[in-house]
Amino acid sequence: MREDTNTIIDYQKKTLKFVLIIYSISGLLAATTFSVMKYLGLYSSIKWLDLSLFGLLIIVESIIFYLMHRKTVDNGNFNKKNFNILKYIIFIMTFINYLYLVFMIPSKELWMSIFYFIILGALFLDVKLNIAFIITGIISQIAIFTFNSNTLPSEELIIQEFVIRAIIITLTSFGIFIFTLFASNILNQIQKREEELANNNQKISNIFNRTSEFADSLLDSSKMVSTIAEEESTAMQEIAYTSDNVLQSSNSMLDKSKKNTNILDELLSENESIHNKTNNSRSIALELIEKSNKNEISLNEASNIMNKIKERIEFTFDATRKLQDKAEEVDEILVIIGNIAEQTNLLALNASIEAARAGESGRGFVVVAEEIRKLAENTKHSLKDVAGITTELKTKISDVEDLMTNNNNHITEGNNIVGDTVHNVKDMISELKDFTETIKNINVMTKGQLNKTKEIVNFNENIYENTESTIGEFNTLIQSIQQSAAMSEELSANAENLKDIAVQMNELIK
Repeated sequence: MREDTNTIIDYQKKTLKFVLIIYSISGLLAATTFSVMKYLGLYSSIKWLDLSLFGLLIIVESIIFYLMHRKTVDNGNFNKKNFNILKYIIFIMTFINYLYLVFMIPSKELWMSIFYFIILGALFLDVKLNIAFIITGIISQIAIFTFNSNTLPSEELIIQEFVIRAIIITLTSFGIFIFTLFASNILNQIQKREEELANNNQKISNIFNRTSEFADSLLDSSKMVSTIAEEESTAMQEIAYTSDNVLQSSNSMLDKSKKNTNILDELLSENESIHNKTNNSRSIALELIEKSNKNEISLNEASNIMNKIKERIEFTFDATRKLQDKAEEVDEILVIIGNIAEQTNLLALNASIEAARAGESGRGFVVVAEEIRKLAENTKHSLKDVAGITTELKTKISDVEDLMTNNNNHITEGNNIVGDTVHNVKDMISELKDFTETIKNINVMTKGQLNKTKEIVNFNENIYENTESTIGEFNTLIQSIQQSAAMSEELSANAENLKDIAVQMNELIK
């Protein structure tokens, strides 16, 4: 606490000013009053010189008091040292004036004016100064009664008067001392209470300052939380929007995967059919080889039994017709196999595209689809070779038919023609064996393709199940994101409320 704002110091300032003013006024009034009384002849024994000296003394004292007061109270500041000096100057001037008046004025009652000066000194509430006033006052009374006979009572009442005066001086001095002591204690308690109040105010001020800092920090934190909550809410909304798009894409992918599963099931069924037909073709080719071997034996025997040629030619003619029919069936089978190979190639290409869209999880499916496509291409090329063979076979069969027809007209050329026929049949048997081997290879490849197709179907079913499971988990994730977005909005609202509370706290503190 600043010293110039202390309650006691403020009281001392006002008391000092009051005492100096009253002291100066009292001195001037006393000089004026006694001068008037001298002028009126009420105190003819008083000398004008004494009154003039008293008036001059009062003026000098007033000037000293004024100068010392300015030094003591300078621009609102209180100089404690000058104040103590001024108190003792007042103390000295008081008894100088008192003794001067008592010895100058011939009065038996003027001695009581000492209590007026003691009371003025007591206003400072300085216990030591009051004790000095009382002791000096008693000593002054004794000196006055000893050296100034005008103040003594009449001889017949001198003892009673001294006793009464002693009682008055004692009681008055004691009363002034008790009052001063009591007032001083009260003022000291007030000062202590004021210091405690100032300390409490300082603590409260510190609390308010810390509360203000906390409110500012709370305001900054609430603003930061509000900003973060808004950003998080925006991010959650964007994530929710993106998640909805991803979910829609996943559902679309699931539908396509289901369709792909159906297509693969159809492909599996067709591959099984191709495999069965290939087995049938191989059986037919084996039968055809067996019949060709029989024809070879018959043709070898024909060179020795030309007489039976006509009968065998008819039989052979019928056999070649059947062979022609079988060749036509082979053509149909080859056409079917060619169509299947083409469809397999297209399906493998589509599967590669869909697997590429699936990204990392579809890389293995891409490899399988590529192998299937290559297998279809190889099958296609093999079928072209087989088609050439069957075409040639049909041509040969047609030649055989022509030969058989010509044999009816050219029996004489039978041996030569039979020899040629035997040679041609041997070639045909060789080609049929090759064809059978090709059919066997096709059967093996078809079986491999069937197994691969089954694997693809199983793989696609796994993809479908995984995709369906992922979509279910993704739905749960979307619900969590939506809940997080709602919590972010609630957090943003709470941050705004917190910011309002911080602003209100700042306003209350200010």
